[in-house]
Amino acid sequence: MRYSKDGTQMEIPGNPIKTKRILVYPNITYSKDLEQDSYVQVMKKLIFELSKIRNDLYWYIISPEKIKGLQFDNVYQFITPFPTYPPTMRCHFDTFSIKEHLSKKYDFDLIFSHLPEHTWNLVNLLKNNTYHHAPILGYSHWFDFDHI
Repeated sequence: MRYSKDGTQMEIPGNPIKTKRILVYPNITYSKDLEQDSYVQVMKKLIFELSKIRNDLYWYIISPEKIKGLQFDNVYQFITPFPTYPPTMRCHFDTFSIKEHLSKKYDFDLIFSHLPEHTWNLVNLLKNNTYHHAPILGYSHWFDFDHI
């Protein structure tokens, strides 16, 4: 499947498919090397595996910098500054920075939030800025370990 830069599918004659747009809010705990962060590792595997069975998913990932491991054809990264210290990041939701990236042109089908502390802020921002309301899937990759 091919996508334009903003995530809309390129038309394929005789095969119209609606793209499912997923907004991802991160939980970054290892900002020294984002490629090694457990959140990035989970997202990389998830996107890779889901792309094998579905060709209609497009991911919009809010990220503090371009993450090479998440550069797929069906991924767009919104670059937004985040505090680097995890306890500070969990308290800090930068409405103005995130608002710059979200507009009425993006109609998300799902919000995939990895940081429960910020989910309500993100939902409010989307609803007030774009008038869109998408279902929320909350996820914590910390539960994917055998010893938990």
